[in-house]
Amino acid sequence: MKYIDLSKIKLDPFDREKNLETVKQIGIEAPDSVIEQFYLDHNQNSRFLSLYGDLELDELRWELIDLETSEFLKIGSNASFAEFLEEVSEDASHYEQVGESVIDCRPKVLNHWKLLESSNKCNTLTSKDLEGC
Repeated sequence: MKYIDLSKIKLDPFDREKNLETVKQIGIEAPDSVIEQFYLDHNQNSRFLSLYGDLELDELRWELIDLETSEFLKIGSNASFAEFLEEVSEDASHYEQVGESVIDCRPKVLNHWKLLESSNKCNTLTSKDLEGC
């Protein structure tokens, strides 16, 4: 199955769990976060379909790895998203002036990132982490 084929699957915009199960039932193997953020969130995005539409999903193999922050920072930027990366960098550049008002300030979210900062590791925060907030 190609990435572009995902755009033809009828999904329920109000039921992420059902959508996750639908994608898994058609044989796609990937971490839940990849299915949610890449396969589902962007499967109607014309830019993503243009860039990744020919990817054969059953040929992709996913592996979760831990990276030290210093290693993560060495990763180069993807030329396909140069404008996006510049925009994010510009947004982040004024963080010193505006502080945490630019991020989700629920205590659970703030604590997650503060703990990661002190451990010098990179990680993600998913919707499952925020259930009940």
